[in-house]
Amino acid sequence: MSEVEAVPHDFEVSEPWMLEDLAVDAFSVEDAIATFKDEIELRLGNRPVARSVRSLFKLAKKQLPPEIAALKGETYLIAHAIGAAAKKGAGRIDSVQLRASFAGAGTTIDLVPNTVFKEFVKAGLKFEAGLGADGYAKVPSIELPDVGQVVTLGAGAELKLSTEASVVGNLSVSLVTPKIQAVGRSSTLVSWQIDKDQKPLVGDQVLVQTITVPKGQESITFTLQAFATIDPGVLAFRKVPIQTKPTEVAVELG
Repeated sequence: MSEVEAVPHDFEVSEPWMLEDLAVDAFSVEDAIATFKDEIELRLGNRPVARSVRSLFKLAKKQLPPEIAALKGETYLIAHAIGAAAKKGAGRIDSVQLRASFAGAGTTIDLVPNTVFKEFVKAGLKFEAGLGADGYAKVPSIELPDVGQVVTLGAGAELKLSTEASVVGNLSVSLVTPKIQAVGRSSTLVSWQIDKDQKPLVGDQVLVQTITVPKGQESITFTLQAFATIDPGVLAFRKVPIQTKPTEVAVELG
């Protein structure tokens, strides 16, 4: 099975005028922007990966609960990824954000991770939640009998399938920081805000969205965009926003 992978994307400084405070005769705003682009890397998932709840139940050799199978919609896990890297000055990366939207019929059921539930973040920055057949995360996760099948999603995220009749399995996501907020339930537009904590905000983060779409739909098109805020350093009083251009990606629904 394929995994989502974050890859470098070109970015622009959203508000270049904010760098004018740094400009001197020997160092212009353009020089500051060029330095950002040389030293900072903003990474975005090359292609979200879709897994249908129905196919995951089949992989675990069990049937969907009748009340779920009778629903008009089909439920999918969508794995996204975002990340940042720095040649130097990694501590300057203050936050990163992913916005993802999709066109057409359907809606978002749930978003993971979301450290509104930060009390359930385990040692080593692991977020774990049970995933119900209805697409909702069950926090805290519970000990479930498993079938020895693990579906890897990328960057330390995996789903351990269960024999429990009403549960897909336990979803485990490695976190680059405990400060992650997610919004967008019951919407086609979602976002995750990932803020620096005590360690530099570098590395890739897998983000999982569960959605429902009409049965029979074969693909879905996402528009993805990454954002970050950067501390320019000496003589700067405001953090400067950067962003990639929106990227459209078609995802096959299997």
